[in-house]
Amino acid sequence: MTDERQDDEILGRALARAIETMDVNQTPYERSRIATAPARRSIFGLWQFAAAAAAILLAVAFGSWLTRPTDSQPGVAASPTASATTSSAATPTPTATASPTATPAPTLVDHDKIYLARPGLPPIAVAGPQFGNTVVTASDRIGSRITGLRAYRQSAAPSGLTNYLWGNSFQGGVAVAIAADLAKVDLQLEQPFSAGDHAAALAILQQLVYTATEEPGIRGALFTQNGGQPLSIGDIHVDKPLAREDVFAYTVVAPKSITWGGDDAIPHVVAKLTSVINDGTTTRLTFLGTSGNTETPTALPSFSIALDPFDDRQPVGGKTAAALNGGKYQLRVEFQWNGGGTSGGVAGTTIFDQTPLRAIVSANPVALIELDDARPWRAYTPDKTQLVVEIGGDPRATSDRIAVTAPKPGDIANSGADLRVTGSARVFEANVSWRLSDSTGKAVANGHFNASLGSSALWGTFDTRIPLQANVRGNLTLELFESSPKDGSEQGLVAIPLTVR
Repeated sequence: MTDERQDDEILGRALARAIETMDVNQTPYERSRIATAPARRSIFGLWQFAAAAAAILLAVAFGSWLTRPTDSQPGVAASPTASATTSSAATPTPTATASPTATPAPTLVDHDKIYLARPGLPPIAVAGPQFGNTVVTASDRIGSRITGLRAYRQSAAPSGLTNYLWGNSFQGGVAVAIAADLAKVDLQLEQPFSAGDHAAALAILQQLVYTATEEPGIRGALFTQNGGQPLSIGDIHVDKPLAREDVFAYTVVAPKSITWGGDDAIPHVVAKLTSVINDGTTTRLTFLGTSGNTETPTALPSFSIALDPFDDRQPVGGKTAAALNGGKYQLRVEFQWNGGGTSGGVAGTTIFDQTPLRAIVSANPVALIELDDARPWRAYTPDKTQLVVEIGGDPRATSDRIAVTAPKPGDIANSGADLRVTGSARVFEANVSWRLSDSTGKAVANGHFNASLGSSALWGTFDTRIPLQANVRGNLTLELFESSPKDGSEQGLVAIPLTVR
């Protein structure tokens, strides 16, 4: 046998095996190269080419019949796709399906915190230096927090937060002295703090004041530079002690307390805290009146709400050390108990440890809300069975009379469509006035709507829509206010910047 004949036999067997194992789910003939007219004349005649094509097609059909699926033997087309790993010895079979690790809820109020900034908003606490047992005095801990703030890399900051001290001139030299509840903090500066505008300067000051006063028992801080000289941050000159409420960006003073009547004739009504929403700017708590084992929604009894300073060196409630060291303020929500005797409520503490909410102690008929600062708060009743207590809000959208939850400053709206406006108000005859102004201050639209309740201790709510004309575009400001019944002046004005496109 010659080498040429042996090669022909090998080639023939290979072709036969290829035809037998050919997948029937191939490119259709109409789109194949076989059906495409050749670009140049073939060395075969037309009849030879047709005969060869017919032979191949016949072989494919015969191979497909041989490999057809049957009831007892699945064919090639029915075979499952093989996995990438074929060796069971190389890859051990897992014994259980792995589940994602959930972030554990905090079990204590952690004061090893520093604060990062958000221009126009109160700062947010993040994990700072872990003191352990190495830093034992309050002045040393404050100094370590300030130094840790300077060393906190901006690249490590969560989205939306800025450390304005990272890369600034402050090099970490800190001297701290404590007098009662005041921390005197002197910073060693090679050159003045750099701040591009007033918002950046205020953000730096917020970070410093909140971080220094994170120490339990410290309510204010006096900052100086280079051996007791007055500190300047951009256009801000620090010449007196500052508490958190001096720098947290709100211009409205938080109310001291309110009381409100309810249905005190229904016995054994339990006001359950059913919802807590906290986003770092606003904390919203919802209480639901329930009665009986079925927890049927029931009209709430009378209640009172009061905000007071709290000694954050003391327990916030509960029976374990985890409840120690809460917030610097405590909002007390207390309902009238009509069950005879005592309610029998047992204090249970839930630790949140998030700005501005640190912990909540629930002990029917009282709830104690531990807060970082005395930001403004308000209360409203969607119906007789519910009480909503709302704390904070965007300072640009919050006044002593109006608090807007939507739209938020910086939102984008569409011209020619309605703009949804939601929030709460405490205004004369429940009448809320609004105005839409362009970048020059010119009013391009105005009107008014009603809240659910007028002037009272409780606020009313609103959920309305404002039409945006099709020709209104650009940077606009939505202003809401109360028109004074006395002289028509604008009271409780809030101004929300928007982009309309």
